[in-house]
Amino acid sequence: MDNDVRFIDMRQFLRYLKSKFVIVLLVSIIGGAALAGYSYKKQKDDKGTVAVDLLELTMQQNHDAYYIKNTKYSDAVPYTGVYNSAARLYVDFNYSDIENNENTDLSGMNSNYENDACQIVRDFDILSQIITELDLKSYSDMKNINPEKIQWLINRNFQGAHMMNIVVSDVNPERAQAICKKIVDKFIEKANKLGFIDSVTIINNASLPESDGLYGTSIALADTKTVNKKTVIINGVLGIIGGFIVYTVIMLVVYIIRAVVRNEADMRTVGIDMVTGAYRSKADNARTARAFDLYDVKDILVVAIDRHIKAETFVNDVQGELKKMGSEKRLSFAEDFAGSNDAFEKVKKCDAVVYLTKYNKTRISDVIEARQVLEKSGIRCLGGIIL
Repeated sequence: MDNDVRFIDMRQFLRYLKSKFVIVLLVSIIGGAALAGYSYKKQKDDKGTVAVDLLELTMQQNHDAYYIKNTKYSDAVPYTGVYNSAARLYVDFNYSDIENNENTDLSGMNSNYENDACQIVRDFDILSQIITELDLKSYSDMKNINPEKIQWLINRNFQGAHMMNIVVSDVNPERAQAICKKIVDKFIEKANKLGFIDSVTIINNASLPESDGLYGTSIALADTKTVNKKTVIINGVLGIIGGFIVYTVIMLVVYIIRAVVRNEADMRTVGIDMVTGAYRSKADNARTARAFDLYDVKDILVVAIDRHIKAETFVNDVQGELKKMGSEKRLSFAEDFAGSNDAFEKVKKCDAVVYLTKYNKTRISDVIEARQVLEKSGIRCLGGIIL
């Protein structure tokens, strides 16, 4: 090769890519269908295993039960996956200020005391201390926990006049027990400082729940997420674009790696000029004949570099055009230099040689070989033609 540097004509590559339009379209469609299908299947498979934030659901459940009153608390109807740790306390209220008042409604006053006691459990200072002491924010599912949120994981109520229940709902049974125990300790500490409570006695310590969602309800995970058609379509379009890009890149790499004749730059790489100027996708025999007639030689040998070109047909067509012009140029041909010895004998009888190549088929190495071998005879090289 006279020049080791090959120039890639991107316009030529685009024309080459256009010639592969059907394959490009097919690959793009396959890419789009594959990515859309994967997206659809992934969404279908994820439906049954989608992550549900049970803590958030439980907080919402207790919030709605407290304010809206048409929802059961999580201590009564927990979701599957939620554990309830319960403690029971005996709270003795101080009635000294009202025992001698005959007009006092003891039942109403006791109800007020019970409400006050329940509010102690929701005290934000106490809840902040519990969050800190148990380092609850170190848990990934509680990294954003705060007193306003954690209060909705705690249920408290009275049964009878003095029996107080405290229940903590959590997805982690050990953590639920730890929080419940802390609440009991903090409640007793706070209650001892208040005048309306005489004493608090622990009847049952915070339990370690063994069963989740006991007497509760299951979450229909399959209904928490549906297939998003828009996502499938977007992935399909991305797949089409991706398929086109990947195939184009592959074709470009192949285009660069394959050392075949595609344009005049490739011919110049081996030191051969184009007889008819720039490559034309459609053969122009009349133009070729006029180009031959410009040379001051009489007998011209047209050598087909390989089996991809039929030199005889080409020569017959061009010779006919030369006759129409009244030219005395005589053309002869040699087929398939790479696989035949025909050119070796005919080159001795001619004044000049022209190398005939096939676009995107003829290897540059074969052109080099033909030129190096035939020009040892001293024959003049007029140039090359790409068909």
